[in-house]
Amino acid sequence: PNGAPPMPGVIGKFLQVGGGREYLARVPGVAISPIPDGELADLLNWMLLQFACDDLPADFKPYDAAEVSALRADVLITQAASERERLLAMLSASEAKREVLVKDINDKTPPQNCGGARG
Repeated sequence: PNGAPPMPGVIGKFLQVGGGREYLARVPGVAISPIPDGELADLLNWMLLQFACDDLPADFKPYDAAEVSALRADVLITQAASERERLLAMLSASEAKREVLVKDINDKTPPQNCGGARG
């Protein structure tokens, strides 16, 4: 699958794994665009808020011009697809671990309204 991935439901998830934030600013379509660093930071922030508000980490820090400048200096020319696959695999593993943890917690937590009795 070549081209840009869908934005809604996908773009914000990249911020949930290490390297994902950097990836978003280093892909060729972003990094080599003829947009000044500050405007590109604003665009990335707008995209995340517009298409991924529910997926943003609680400690989300907006991109700024200095960060974008540093990231776009190292464009993922040939590595964009493999890096995306690596990040998606990390995300998938993270979500699987989260599901197991939630199930484990739910299995061990008695219902709150039953006085600790299991039903």
